[in-house]
Amino acid sequence: MSVNIEAKLPWTTELVETIVMQPKPLRDIGEEKFSDGKKRIQPHSIISTINLTTMFMTTICDAYDESEYKGNSRTLLRFHRKLAPYRISFAIVSSGVSANVLSELNDLALYLTKQLRLNHVSTLFSASSSKLSLEAQWRLYDEMGIPYNILLNEKTLKDGLAFLRSRDTTLKEQVHVTELVGYVDQLFRNY
Repeated sequence: MSVNIEAKLPWTTELVETIVMQPKPLRDIGEEKFSDGKKRIQPHSIISTINLTTMFMTTICDAYDESEYKGNSRTLLRFHRKLAPYRISFAIVSSGVSANVLSELNDLALYLTKQLRLNHVSTLFSASSSKLSLEAQWRLYDEMGIPYNILLNEKTLKDGLAFLRSRDTTLKEQVHVTELVGYVDQLFRNY
């Protein structure tokens, strides 16, 4: 008996995995006898054959999504948050802030990046991304499939509150920077 697991894509159907169940010959079992009451049971082997290249490509194709958001087309990769190459990224509001404040925000993002990585959370921080508008940063990170984005602005330096934005819902919630690492740990542990 065999089962083929296929991915049906709009342009083709790809074989991802084949599972075969084969009875083991009694001569290979030796002296062991398997029975269920009066009934003798024949042991079986289960063999799984996976094409990793096809599995990888179908995972990426499955994650690709183009949806409508605020009247515009929104392209993103909807990787499961535990499969995403990066789980957290940083967006820094740079419009209307001085070079000194921008430097402090970059330093804070770098510090939080190190803290999250020490806690085994894969994090992407690019200081050059702060040159983009906030919407452009979010669009870039959504296209990369990053499930959460931490928004830092000038107020974060004053009151310690950052915003954690979800890629899937686009909702933002406030988290104090001192509680951020623990909160992110709970996000990924409970899902």
